[in-house]
Amino acid sequence: MSDLDALSALCERLDELAALSDELCAAIDRDDGARIRELSELSEPLSASVAEANEATLTIEPTSVPTETALRLQNASLRVRAGSDALQAWLARAAGALAQDEQPPVGAIASLPEGWDFARDVAVLVGDAKGTLAGELAAKGQERLFVYLPEGADVAAELPHGALVVRSAEELAKAIINLPGHLPQYGVSLRAPGVEVSLHEEVGRTLRETLESLVTHRHTVEVFGEKWVLQGAANLPQVASCPSIDALSGAFDGKPCVIVAPGPSLDKNAHLLPAIKDRALVVTSSHALHALERAGVVPDLVLAVDPQDLRYHLQGCAVEKIGALLLGVTVHPDLFRSPARRIFSFAGNSAIDEWVYDCLGDDARLSAMGSVACSALALGLRWKCDPIILVGQDLAFAGDQYYSRLSVDADVRVSTSADAGSFTFAGYAGGFANLVASRPGSNEPMRIVEAPGYHGGTVPTSFMFQLYRRHLEDLARCEGGQTRLCNCTEGGARIDGFEHVPLATAIERHVRDPIGVEAALDRAVENTDRAERRRKMRDRVREMIDALERCVGLAQDCSRFARQAMRNPDRLRPLGEGEAALTAALKPVLFISLIAQKRILEARERGKRAKDVRTSLQASAELYGVVARAGEVLRPVLSRALEELA
Repeated sequence: MSDLDALSALCERLDELAALSDELCAAIDRDDGARIRELSELSEPLSASVAEANEATLTIEPTSVPTETALRLQNASLRVRAGSDALQAWLARAAGALAQDEQPPVGAIASLPEGWDFARDVAVLVGDAKGTLAGELAAKGQERLFVYLPEGADVAAELPHGALVVRSAEELAKAIINLPGHLPQYGVSLRAPGVEVSLHEEVGRTLRETLESLVTHRHTVEVFGEKWVLQGAANLPQVASCPSIDALSGAFDGKPCVIVAPGPSLDKNAHLLPAIKDRALVVTSSHALHALERAGVVPDLVLAVDPQDLRYHLQGCAVEKIGALLLGVTVHPDLFRSPARRIFSFAGNSAIDEWVYDCLGDDARLSAMGSVACSALALGLRWKCDPIILVGQDLAFAGDQYYSRLSVDADVRVSTSADAGSFTFAGYAGGFANLVASRPGSNEPMRIVEAPGYHGGTVPTSFMFQLYRRHLEDLARCEGGQTRLCNCTEGGARIDGFEHVPLATAIERHVRDPIGVEAALDRAVENTDRAERRRKMRDRVREMIDALERCVGLAQDCSRFARQAMRNPDRLRPLGEGEAALTAALKPVLFISLIAQKRILEARERGKRAKDVRTSLQASAELYGVVARAGEVLRPVLSRALEELA
């Protein structure tokens, strides 16, 4: 096929997908759930067709593409992206649809919303110990089926196959957040007879909030997955050369910890912080470093976890004076090259980052939800600090103010819509402008929600702040009162599980004697065998490079076998053998799936729903393409890391 023919085919298929995306946006405006689902399913084979057509154009030099064709492709791509973003936003709203406290009027089926998908949507049956409701749903083919029973409650001798029993809100949330495959559109909790309404309400809230988190988490992985993998790979030499947070385990047991965030309320009590130096572990985010420096505070630990470019947070600050930088392993590589006296690393995105440590024997995980605020609290709890004091953790707006007036982004403002239902950012520039531009949809309106206020009533906040607040509450609930937790923000949102007291009161009660922070940091660095860590990492990187080479070769073989099998079904056996070999070869580098998470999920779903061999083989071919591309983009990064380690 000539370059012109390949471009023409891509334009035609992309135009078709763009037209469908336009229809999808119109259906979302009408909130036509049935049509949205229909168009969403129609888009899957079209997306695969576009991806296939695009493969044929990869060797074409961009400068040789006619201007008219380039504009046509750009226009269609923007329409497709608009449809995808609109669908994600609609799913986030729809995922919270719940049946509330009413008993099922006729049975479980009668309580399901219109358009329910038995393969995709989530049903939680509260107190269904006998499996009555579960049996009814299972008979209809319900796949994502959870039976919520408190500890000690007896279970029916035989629940339907596939029904998973969960015993706590945390267990339910973990099971839902790890659901594979397509996102659910609906989640429903149903109450069995005799179950307390309060328990059902608690489970319903957990379900709704977890589904919202799942949509956000999945979308974040789709957007930043490749960046996470490539930056994590680039940081491997630095991770091996410095200790992780595991090296500080036990160093601060029972010591007070003050976590400083850059919320608007920091302005009212930042002046109290210089007096606590070395009498409490002062932990802050990179975003708050400017604010603390202007308040005359040198923090002990400065955290950064976001994979985006946060270098502007440190510019103009005396980074060499702080105790240590604590960096998530997938941050921008230049942060690891900062002139800090000490650097420690951690896995701030849980399972997404853990592959970096699998050869070092470190337990460097933090339950963080990708939030530096949650990372800091998880860190204090992990190290058994007591008490843990929050300052500047508003997690809400103060009028149009988003950050402290002392912070690096003091000029950022909240611009609220006329109906007070959404907001956009205003007044920003520089580094913050780059962060906004790097996210899909740029600065599109974001939903405003209400949160309980620190001083009573409610306060306006964002959907993401709400998620972070709930995760802080979950961390506090899991702690079970073993650690004293104080919210001394004196403004913003209330955080359940924390005592809400003025900062001056908390300092007077809990911050007294020197705790020797510098000596503890020095011991952790001195006790780290850097040479041994680098040796282990060097061996692991060699293993990854070898595995990638093998995977790319096997993926190319499988792709060839699939083409042959499309022409002659008798050729399926070589493909099966090739796939088995590829599956085994992928084990050392499974994290590469993050590079194209959305394409993988879509291809798997198409394969699952395929009604003929050809469609199934096309879906498989998409997966082989993901492996081949992952090898192409990751091999040079790993090779540079190996050179640096050597």
